[in-house]
Amino acid sequence: MSPVSLIDRLRLRMRSQLAAPFERRVRAPLRGLRNARRQYRPIFVTGAAGSGTSLVASSLAQEFECAGFVYELDSQISKRSFLSVADPDTFASVAAYERCILPSESWSVEAGRRDLLDLFRSYGSGSGNAMVVKGPDIVLVRAAFLAECFPDAHFVLVFRDPVVNLEGWRRKWRVFGDDSMEECIRLYASMHESFLRFAEARGHAVLGVPYEEFVARPDEQRAAIGDRLGLAPARRRRALATKPDVAGMGIRNVRNNRIGVVTDANQQAYERLGSDAAEEIRRALGELHTRLQAASFNL
Repeated sequence: MSPVSLIDRLRLRMRSQLAAPFERRVRAPLRGLRNARRQYRPIFVTGAAGSGTSLVASSLAQEFECAGFVYELDSQISKRSFLSVADPDTFASVAAYERCILPSESWSVEAGRRDLLDLFRSYGSGSGNAMVVKGPDIVLVRAAFLAECFPDAHFVLVFRDPVVNLEGWRRKWRVFGDDSMEECIRLYASMHESFLRFAEARGHAVLGVPYEEFVARPDEQRAAIGDRLGLAPARRRRALATKPDVAGMGIRNVRNNRIGVVTDANQQAYERLGSDAAEEIRRALGELHTRLQAASFNL
């Protein structure tokens, strides 16, 4: 990492830490009051953590007219809600994390819709009723419940080469890095199988976006997604915080309120992981990835 990148990261972290309390305690409640009667049509952008959900969701929120943007569903929803999830690294194992994110039969659709509407209203800042909501991992396994809460919701699945995705898991999150590769593979497969079953029943309301296709043709892919979701072009671009081009959590390479698509991230992941681990993941998840690529819900 270059000295400039380190300075950028420290500056942005300090700015975020200073702004967060004001956003949470003042601005969000005021927006909630202003939007108290508004209803929303969620566009849930999901995928495994590290699959490119930040890139796709942020791009949609910037390029199209929407009512608001929830960047992290699991952490931004009220901690009092049963839908709230702690940071993955607070869990002792992959299995413990999985138990926390799985839906429960005891959950109330009425309460879930109420908690989500409270969240959407606190982030509502634009026109229309489409609310872009990013929820990696949790929406994959909770999609059926969320569809009960919002029957008119759309779901955008972002998926990428599982070798790259699991390399990111084990590099970025302690819980995945400390547990076995077998456990990471099992959870990845379980989450995507669950979503595939949901997608078969949901039909036209589910859209699949292969990460590699999005990176290769971002403008074309954005336009196609917006068309499928019935979104109008934004009258004014939604502001995004500047971020240096440094691999890590969330979206990267944002300058002058524009997202620069990183084209060599997959290549870097293969170089970091090594051939033996890559082959293990391909053997275990290659067939699943092929099914995702062939699914009828893809663009």
